Amino acid sequence: MITLTKLNGKAFVLNCELIRTIEESPDTVITLTTGDHMLVKEPMREIVGLSIEYGRLMRQGLGAGRFSDRVVLGRARGGEGGAHGVASPEMTSAGRSAQTGA
Repeated sequence: MITLTKLNGKAFVLNCELIRTIEESPDTVITLTTGDHMLVKEPMREIVGLSIEYGRLMRQGLGAGRFSDRVVLGRARGGEGGAHGVASPEMTSAGRSAQTGA
């Protein structure tokens, strides 16, 4: 899952495995496999990069290197998530660094 921003500035988490297409016209429009459309602030290239990063992490496993705080691989804190709906600290690169002393 990846964290994105609606046009009204509110952050939300999207299951990027449901993305069918992404278009810029000029706002970025994400069409999901369900037929739903989402308008977001992030440019198409950024969404593609986050989706690729998420896919790599899912194939490699959680312990395989660093990843963006905008890629969510676990339950969000308190059901709402923290800044940008980030996963719990132990699931983020910053949390792993703090735990390992890196």
